[in-house]
Amino acid sequence: MALTMNKKTTRMCLAALLLVMSTALLSCHATGRGIGVDDWYKFCVAKPSCEKGEPWAITNCKTDCKFLGYDEKKGYCMPDDGGICCCLK
Repeated sequence: MALTMNKKTTRMCLAALLLVMSTALLSCHATGRGIGVDDWYKFCVAKPSCEKGEPWAITNCKTDCKFLGYDEKKGYCMPDDGGICCCLK
């Protein structure tokens, strides 16, 4: 037996997909990441060790930034949301 979808269901699926994709792109823009011709100039990721800002955690963050192709000297930790490591180009 073949599955059949009516036009209303197809439209709803397309609208949901559009909503999900636009949310992803807008969140990248809101976090300061450039989208387009230029490479992303800022990348932030959750890193619980950054919450307290201890020297070893900052070193870890900077090492991760270097591994990802960002400038090691511009990596930094923020205590927000349980710890965040950010890297800048």
